[in-house]
Amino acid sequence: MCSLFETSRSGYYNWREQPPSKRHKKDAEILKAIQQSHTKSRKIYGVRKIHADIKERFGCGINRVHQLMKAHGVRSIRPRKYKATTNSKHNLPVADNLLQQNFNVSNPKEV
Repeated sequence: MCSLFETSRSGYYNWREQPPSKRHKKDAEILKAIQQSHTKSRKIYGVRKIHADIKERFGCGINRVHQLMKAHGVRSIRPRKYKATTNSKHNLPVADNLLQQNFNVSNPKEV
């Protein structure tokens, strides 16, 4: 594997044993706050509102919040607006019921 990435074996083990950086630790704290704000808002808040909740505590930018939300699958649920598709109160003629609810037929394509 080391020859594939053109690194030394000791360099790989050094990198693997390295503690997480300050940025990774800060990202973990911000992500935890993002998830709390998201669940508190019943998963409705998007990037802007979550950023408004978090920016006082962490002082991070909206792009960082967006990247963390995108990387960890935190998305807002947008409620769909109700749209009436049937208008029962009209003055148009209604088609007659020719079958009279009799759906039993002996041959195909008879009705």
